[in-house]
Amino acid sequence: MAAAVPAISVISGVYGIYSGMQQSKEASKAASKQEALARQNAANIESETREEARRVQKAGDEALAEGRAKAAASGTRGTGSQSVFLGSEEDELNRQIDWLNKSGSNQAALAAKSGANAADVTRYQGKTAGLGSAFKGATQAAGGISDWWGA
Repeated sequence: MAAAVPAISVISGVYGIYSGMQQSKEASKAASKQEALARQNAANIESETREEARRVQKAGDEALAEGRAKAAASGTRGTGSQSVFLGSEEDELNRQIDWLNKSGSNQAALAAKSGANAADVTRYQGKTAGLGSAFKGATQAAGGISDWWGA
């Protein structure tokens, strides 16, 4: 019966080492999933931004075309203040679309970076927990072996 106590310590220690390795492995899997979700989120942001830019461009083009048609229907030649105004509106439309695209790219990059950072933290926590469990298990197993040989 006295030999059973050191054997139990050794078995428990080996299980602790195994458990630590599994914790680290599972954390690595979770981190990979976090990164994949972050990449998907970034891709969604970019896609939504492209669609929004397309819609803004279409609405702007329609408004500019309507302004040109009204100017032509009024009998003006489309020069002078009307031309300046429509040109200014077109420039503003282009600035808005450029800003929208830049904003979407920045948001996508931030989403990807945030996900990568969260994944790094998860990996680190998994490694730390895994090493702690493995060290505790190794210490317990070594104590059991020492008790066994000393008994």
